[in-house]
Amino acid sequence: MGHRSQREQVSQAQGMPSSQTQIELSAASRFYTGPIPEARDLAEYEQINPGLADRIIKMAEKEQDRRHIIEDRRNLAEVRLTTRGQVFGFIISLLTISCGAILTYYDKSMVGLISLVSGVAMLIGGFLFQHGRATPRPRGK
Repeated sequence: MGHRSQREQVSQAQGMPSSQTQIELSAASRFYTGPIPEARDLAEYEQINPGLADRIIKMAEKEQDRRHIIEDRRNLAEVRLTTRGQVFGFIISLLTISCGAILTYYDKSMVGLISLVSGVAMLIGGFLFQHGRATPRPRGK
């Protein structure tokens, strides 16, 4: 007996001549997004191991609660950081304006004026920057 190809072996096993052999290959896949599988998959899990579907749902709920806590902390940290930046920016602007006023009082009018204008510009610029970020811009125009 010589070496026969896999195709010839399949053909002879099915009782067909090797020239008429057809091989059909099919594949199927399912996927889902999110932490909870589809209902039929949960039912199959429950049949395989009673209580497994409930554990999967509880796990997804715990993960969602954890994500909410992390998101709340992130939002709180962002608010604190923004507030701190605004307070420090305001203090720096007031110091710059105060220095400008003091310099102007002591006959350093050019430097004092530059300092005054810079302080006011910082206040106005900070307001415009913050206002521009918070305003949604229309799309496609």
